[in-house]
Amino acid sequence: MTDVTGLPAVARPLEAEANRTFEWFVRPAPVTRLLFAVTIVLTALNLIAQVAVFFLPDFMLRDWFVYRFDVNREANIPTAFSGVLLLLATVLLGVIAHLKRRSRDAFALHWRVLTFVMGYLFLDEVAQLHDSLSEPLVRVSHLGGVLKYAWVVPYALLVVGLLLGLWRFLAHLPPRTLRAFLVAGGIYVMGALGLEVVEAWVNAVAGRVTFAEMMVVSVEELLEMSGVVLFIGALIHYLNVTDLTLKFRADPLRTRRP
Repeated sequence: MTDVTGLPAVARPLEAEANRTFEWFVRPAPVTRLLFAVTIVLTALNLIAQVAVFFLPDFMLRDWFVYRFDVNREANIPTAFSGVLLLLATVLLGVIAHLKRRSRDAFALHWRVLTFVMGYLFLDEVAQLHDSLSEPLVRVSHLGGVLKYAWVVPYALLVVGLLLGLWRFLAHLPPRTLRAFLVAGGIYVMGALGLEVVEAWVNAVAGRVTFAEMMVVSVEELLEMSGVVLFIGALIHYLNVTDLTLKFRADPLRTRRP
């Protein structure tokens, strides 16, 4: 389905005005461009914050940038944006899962599983659930060094298990959607798990927080946000090419019988 207006989203009447029924068309390209632009701007502002912390102690706006844009801190603008991205991906997956279930699609359950996984990632992002796993895991397993952030171990196992469990589902997707899912997921996992290990190694070598470590963290967050943005674009494209449509209906007022 193509949006002839060229706008990111357009509501159009489908039936008679009395039925008040609308379809909502969303073009993936403008959405992903906008989200990528925000991602790049936030990354640049974070870099200013990191340079100010390590090299410009007298910079008058240092604390202002750090508290608002340091990606290694919680409850700031980059964290909120990451949460919004994951929530948007969760909603899109939920819409697809609902439509697939309504049409009795053979893979409806798989879409629901993906919705649950993305919803958990959203909760993990806003509540930092994974950080609470590291300390008890280190105590029990005596991990350290590159596995200082020990939560990456169970999460990596879950990723492998998810891939194995969803392989038939992934194989049935249109080729473009499959490629987009794999690229988006690979970028996200590379940032969330791969660079977390690199960050732990840099920290272990230096024995303290350094500018190099913060650069690794910055790239890590950039990859995570970029992966989710690509995934959102892939979901919107999938909704279009598979002709899945979410309809909004407002029936005219009916006269109530006494």
